[in-house]
Amino acid sequence: MAPFQSIVVERFEDWSEKFGALGLKVLQLTGESASDLKLLEKADIVLATPDKWDMLSRRWKQRKAIQAVNLFIVDELHLIGGEVGPTMEIIVSRMRYISSQAPNPIRVIGLSSSLANARDAGEWIGASTNCLFNFHPGVRPVPLEIYIQGFDITNFDTRMQAMIRPTYMAIKS
Repeated sequence: MAPFQSIVVERFEDWSEKFGALGLKVLQLTGESASDLKLLEKADIVLATPDKWDMLSRRWKQRKAIQAVNLFIVDELHLIGGEVGPTMEIIVSRMRYISSQAPNPIRVIGLSSSLANARDAGEWIGASTNCLFNFHPGVRPVPLEIYIQGFDITNFDTRMQAMIRPTYMAIKS
């Protein structure tokens, strides 16, 4: 599951080529539940946005294909605090619940940028401490610079006005 359709399309193109060569069927969910359900039963790998997976997984007790999931990967887990965050949170919690109820456990993997609360996120998805990997921002392919500038202005509107120029200059540089 990826938070945005553009990421799903990108993964679909890449994975169809890679896994198709191995004889695996990759499916990209479109949002048409009737056709998605028929295709879901034949797919080995399913790519979806949170909204599309939410729609299909709500009635998981009637859908054998949802119960048959063995591995559930959540990409961009750090966006849990963003616009798609509530849906992502519901789906991950639902998949963990399905795992506890279904005969076969579901392995949940969360992929994210470096997180300050990686241990909390790992516990939430059910990862044990020896299965949690949080890499320092310095090992990224594109180095990440962290810069903090404080503003001691108590009035909110005045503080926002004071932050505009430094923020713009930092982004520009």
